[in-house]
Amino acid sequence: MAVLHMKIELGSKRRNIDRIRKLVSVAKAEGAKIVVLPASFNVGPILSKEFSSKKSRRGYCESIPGPLTETLTVLASKHEVVIVAGPIIERVGARLYKTSIVLEPLKGVIGKLRKVNVEPDKIIARPKDVDLVAELYNGIKLGLIIEDDILLPEISLALLIQKPDVVIAFLNLDHTSLKYRDYIRIRAAEIGTIAVGVGGIVAKGSTVLYAVPTIVADSNGEVIEEVKGVEEKVVFVNVSKRKSSNQDLSERLGIIKSVFKTLRPRIRTQR
Repeated sequence: MAVLHMKIELGSKRRNIDRIRKLVSVAKAEGAKIVVLPASFNVGPILSKEFSSKKSRRGYCESIPGPLTETLTVLASKHEVVIVAGPIIERVGARLYKTSIVLEPLKGVIGKLRKVNVEPDKIIARPKDVDLVAELYNGIKLGLIIEDDILLPEISLALLIQKPDVVIAFLNLDHTSLKYRDYIRIRAAEIGTIAVGVGGIVAKGSTVLYAVPTIVADSNGEVIEEVKGVEEKVVFVNVSKRKSSNQDLSERLGIIKSVFKTLRPRIRTQR
């Protein structure tokens, strides 16, 4: 699986899609079968407090399926890869959602997940139904988490029951994401699988504004790779079908407690 730690230009959909085309080609050349795009990959974090405006909200909404998903389907089909895209602003009638999508070659959209942890009476609506796992044609199960949903223990419990082969958490591409870094490690330990926190680089034109790290944690909650800085990189993660584990429940609980004990002082400070 290839995770694109990429630069995203605010409001520049065409240039962002062109950049994705190049990076997907690089990922495929290295043997990737799944390619993961960051949150707001098409226009950047235009809903964040730093950049939001009423005009931008309406101008950058997408329908699913629609022109953007058609573009991604063509790209997936060309390179014979599955594309897992971070949340975009989806319009359904008068409602707006933050929605992540999974696309397979030729088939197009095979699954989508809407953000759950949203503030009442805000622009983004809360979905009625939540499907956290997408199963691919090869049997690989992807667990998806959108932005602040990583704070919800109910999400972690649901994923623990569904047993995904990898968890992909799309981080907010703003300064709030930095305090959620440790939750990637906690959720990986709780669910008992690799977890990837997908960050990215936010730019305005040619000027880089800031970067949110991409982090990979193993099933013990240990960081095995972290990409920082403003240089684009394709991060490769080995993903395979989850094997039945004979690990004692008390042993798994011990791992979770150990990770939480290590991180608890920092989490308390961040709140």
